[in-house]
Amino acid sequence: EIRGLGLMIGIELNECNAGNLKHKLLEKGYLVNSIGEKVIRILPPLILTEEHINLFCKDFKSVLQEI
Repeated sequence: EIRGLGLMIGIELNECNAGNLKHKLLEKGYLVNSIGEKVIRILPPLILTEEHINLFCKDFKSVLQEI
């Protein structure tokens, strides 16, 4: 499930691996936070471009496939 307000986005995962996902994304240079064991919180900068979004989505998908 994905929910949010403005650019504050929460992604609820099916499995309890938000901590692993957070650490993998931090290694790739993304500043994200985990809330509990199943939710990743993303707060991108307001100067976000479509290129940034596409790169994050690509990296997010690859990290999900890793874990």
